[in-house]
Amino acid sequence: YAAALQAAEGAFWFYCDNFIELVKGRAYQTEDRAAKLSAVATLEWSLGVFLRLLAPVMPYVTEEVWSWHFAADEKESIHTAHWPSTSEVEGVEPVDESLVACCVEILDRIRQEKSDAQVSLKTPVIKLEIASSKQDIELLKLAADDVLRAGRVEDGALSYKEAEADESQRFDINLELGSL
Repeated sequence: YAAALQAAEGAFWFYCDNFIELVKGRAYQTEDRAAKLSAVATLEWSLGVFLRLLAPVMPYVTEEVWSWHFAADEKESIHTAHWPSTSEVEGVEPVDESLVACCVEILDRIRQEKSDAQVSLKTPVIKLEIASSKQDIELLKLAADDVLRAGRVEDGALSYKEAEADESQRFDINLELGSL
């Protein structure tokens, strides 16, 4: 069970560090109702899955969190809920994993720059230049709004440049930080 727990915990922390950060702006701050509902539904479903995965090793806390939102009535326990399965996502088109990797790389780089500058993660980015292959830039553009919100990049601060990035990274970024 230790390997299963390690995999679930690793996926959970990746989800918290990246996915929640990428979609929470859409869930809370957007005027696009369809985008907001999509983000909220995905967050809700994924939290339910993680609760069920972690319930065998964290029975009390998962039971409590489950009761706040997922229990149909007061007597329904997470421990009697169905185990997560792929049938829950039948018919849902999977996300291109390279899109997720692009978003995470850019967000990680923005966080690293802020950390290196010893400033708050809330510090705005007033200039962000992203250089990469045409294919990777086009892929990143699919989720650029979420990345920009999560990285606190100001409107109009983003520019793209077609170029070959450093061999160790998919993207080369240059950014300038503002002040709080």
